[in-house]
Amino acid sequence: PPTPPAADGLPAWMSGPAGEPSPPAAPTPPAADDNGGFLSEAELPAWLRAMQNREAAQAAEAAAPPATPPAPTPVETGEDEIPAWLRALSGVEEEILPIEIASPSGGLAARPVRVIRARPPREGAVQVFERLLAPLPVVAPLPAAARSPMLARLIPDRLAHLLLLIVVVGMWLVNPLDPLGVSPPQTGDGAAFYNQITTLPVGKPVLLVYDWDASRYGEMHALSHAVTALLHRTSRPFATISTQPEGPGFALQTTAEVIAGADAINCDAVAKSAPNPWPGAYGTRYLHLGYRPGSEAGLAELVSLNILDVQPGDLVCNHAMNRAPLLNGAPTLHQFGAIVLLAGDEHPLHLWIEQVHTQIPSLPLLAALPESGRPAALPYLPPQNDQATVAQRSKTPLYSAVFGLAGAQELEARAIGSGPPDSAAQNLLGRRLHTESAGLFFLALVLLVGFVAGAYRWINRRSSSP
Repeated sequence: PPTPPAADGLPAWMSGPAGEPSPPAAPTPPAADDNGGFLSEAELPAWLRAMQNREAAQAAEAAAPPATPPAPTPVETGEDEIPAWLRALSGVEEEILPIEIASPSGGLAARPVRVIRARPPREGAVQVFERLLAPLPVVAPLPAAARSPMLARLIPDRLAHLLLLIVVVGMWLVNPLDPLGVSPPQTGDGAAFYNQITTLPVGKPVLLVYDWDASRYGEMHALSHAVTALLHRTSRPFATISTQPEGPGFALQTTAEVIAGADAINCDAVAKSAPNPWPGAYGTRYLHLGYRPGSEAGLAELVSLNILDVQPGDLVCNHAMNRAPLLNGAPTLHQFGAIVLLAGDEHPLHLWIEQVHTQIPSLPLLAALPESGRPAALPYLPPQNDQATVAQRSKTPLYSAVFGLAGAQELEARAIGSGPPDSAAQNLLGRRLHTESAGLFFLALVLLVGFVAGAYRWINRRSSSP
């Protein structure tokens, strides 16, 4: 049976003295709202009944219609503590006002309604919006900065290029004033080279060795062109050969540049002419033997054996050369008139001197080398080149040697000088040199004018600055 609460709000079993059992209470008859053996509301502690009463009051307050909210209590704040920008924004934008409306029971009830008021436009806001919507105005270009009078007189780049083109074309069309006076200087080695070629016996061909690669194309192509032109203009037959794989290609190119029709050889006519002599200039005035492999061993066979056994077919048509007129009178290397070595470095020079000249010392060996090959060739040249005799040159491995672009120009000038004084080739050389000189002079003049103008501008800027 439930125990009635004590006077202090605690159950009877908790209010007795510690350690003493409380006397049993008399049984109480069950109330009308019996909870089936659980504690009734009267038997709950006072603090729990207070919580239940508070929750019931809150539920009743929530179910009641909303009343007019009390006005907020103003907070006293010093006006000096509020910033000016905050006071300017203190305008009321939103308010909650009570409005009486008809209730379902027939009376009037007050209900809060939110009222939002529009803020007045700020000063200048409308003008800014109008400027954003307005089309972009057309901006007039800024006036160009005033240029100094000296800079205004300078020649523009396109005009300078046009004047340079006019100068070059004019000097090319007009004959040089003195074509004979533009020849490059002549040296003793160049004279010995030219005399050895022009004094060869008739019918003795020249072996032209192309032992250079593409890394030396700038100088060696000019030297190869000059030597080939000298042999062609002096009507000396020649055969090309190379111990380097790139050499035969350069031989075909240079020969085609010097001899007209050398790039269009009729191989069918050559094949049908056997065993008769080959028609045309190929095989008679020039012949391409091609690539000779084997380095030292290959040159040893070339010196000791017949050329037809060593190189049975030519480079262009790959036909048998046993009936080529150029080799009829010189089937071996001993019967050639001279060897001209076109070497790109010192290795081919040592190779031909050691493997060929030592076996055939009577065969003149001439060399055309780049300027970097001069130190390697000097020990093999005769002393006092300008005054060396033929006997002195025959005792040295190299009969003569020319170097670089200067040697190429000297050989071309000597080949041109061997013709009539009014020959077209001599006039062509004079035109080239005069045109190049005029172009360089005009470029130097333009650079000088630009330098003087820049210095003048810099001096004026320094003097005008405070």
